Amino acid sequence: MTNITIKILLVEDDELLSIVNKDSLMSCGYIVLTAKTPVEATSIILANDFIDLILMDIDLGGEIDGIELAKSIFTKKDIPIIFLSSHSEKEILQKAESVSSYGYLPKNANVQILCISIKMALNLYKAKNELKKSEMHYRLLFDQSNDAIFITDENGQFTDANDAACQLLRYTHDELLTLSNLDIIHPEDLAIKPFHMEEIKSKVRLTIIRRILRKDKSIALTETTVVYRPDHFFQATMKDITEQNLKDIVIEAKNKKIEKALNDLMQRQFAIDEHAIVAITNLSGTIVYVNEKFCKISGYSKEELIGKNHRIINSGYHSKEFFMNMYSTIKEGNTWHGEIKNRAKDQSYYWVATTIAPLKNEDRKVEGYLEVAVTDTGTGIDQKNLENLFRIDSKMSKIGTNNERGSGLGLILCKEFVEKQGGQIWASSELGKGSRFTFTLLTNLTN
Repeated sequence: MTNITIKILLVEDDELLSIVNKDSLMSCGYIVLTAKTPVEATSIILANDFIDLILMDIDLGGEIDGIELAKSIFTKKDIPIIFLSSHSEKEILQKAESVSSYGYLPKNANVQILCISIKMALNLYKAKNELKKSEMHYRLLFDQSNDAIFITDENGQFTDANDAACQLLRYTHDELLTLSNLDIIHPEDLAIKPFHMEEIKSKVRLTIIRRILRKDKSIALTETTVVYRPDHFFQATMKDITEQNLKDIVIEAKNKKIEKALNDLMQRQFAIDEHAIVAITNLSGTIVYVNEKFCKISGYSKEELIGKNHRIINSGYHSKEFFMNMYSTIKEGNTWHGEIKNRAKDQSYYWVATTIAPLKNEDRKVEGYLEVAVTDTGTGIDQKNLENLFRIDSKMSKIGTNNERGSGLGLILCKEFVEKQGGQIWASSELGKGSRFTFTLLTNLTN
């Protein structure tokens, strides 16, 4: 703001002094309005929205003096006022100071002192307005914050708190101002880590997780950040993390369950891969997974099989009707069992007792097919023992290919394992040629 745009109201009942002071002010580049009486001054002030400063004589020769007029003006508008007077009595000086802090000049002050005093008063007024705006902005943020904010003195006594703080602790604002921070911290937490103001002072900022006690004796877990302000007050911002902490506990528990399920799945997959020929295809018959035994018996590597159609091992032995019946069964969501003659990479042939189970998504729609086959070339099992193979109440023992004697408990355990996974297991055998075991498991196809 330049002097040429600054408008000053000069209130002086002495006409000669008014002319002299007006000329002095105009020589400094100010726009000057004049008034002789309180009524005239008030009228000018109300009629002009942009009066930047008032030079006020204390003795106005009327019913009220300049100090009383200043009080009246401040009830209507916020305008900086400098008093002009020949009075030097302590009582009058104190009275003027209590009304306005922008300056007090003797009437015989020279032009330079007058102009400098005006600049200082305007700068002070500007600084006060900026501080006021800053305080209003801070207060708005303070009051509207979703986090609880407390202000305490160096003894920990609450001096202010926002609405969120009152809601969190369930005290009224006035009730909070009668408490200190020690009144709201859970005694057990306070015993573990006492609250030391000096520690916060040394660190400037400190974040603490503690339980607090509300007015209704309920407990909340909070994260509080405390800062030591330049005005020697402490400001604490408190967040209620009770619900988040419970969510974290639930998530952690769920993660442990998922981890256990994945571990169980990996163990199950390992058990299957160790004893069975396994392949998974999508709805189009494209292979998306094979295990090592599939690769070993077919002669193909995983890289050669993944992404290829299952026809890559088709021997040409079975008729179209055979495969149409098989695909019709699994597309309807049923499991197919049978023996298939396949062709290996070296053009040799091999037979496998096969189970093909449809893989269903969460909507129970078929997404792909799982093929499991287990075969051996052992001594075989006769029909009588085959019927009792998986029965716990029937003890069976037989000499194996290496003259070892089995107890039969392994197959009973396999049956229990498969049925716990929602599947089925059965066997077929021919003496002297070997046995075939097939089973199904409930599972999902993932991309």
